[in-house]
Amino acid sequence: MKLRIIILILALIKIALSTTCIDGTQCPGEQKCCATKDGFNCCPYTSGVCCSDMKHCCPQGYTCNAKGNCVL
Repeated sequence: MKLRIIILILALIKIALSTTCIDGTQCPGEQKCCATKDGFNCCPYTSGVCCSDMKHCCPQGYTCNAKGNCVL
């Protein structure tokens, strides 16, 4: 019984520490939801920047160039 309660608490913490995208995709922690041609993906960077190519993302403070590369 104790183990079930611990697992439930850990699951609730995981949900609370995630971001939910418009389409229901769950991104861990403070990862940003980035639109793709097929829905949404999670940017692996905390407070990342989604690129306009809808394929890449960059760390905060960077911008995306036309090729999807991150530049300062």
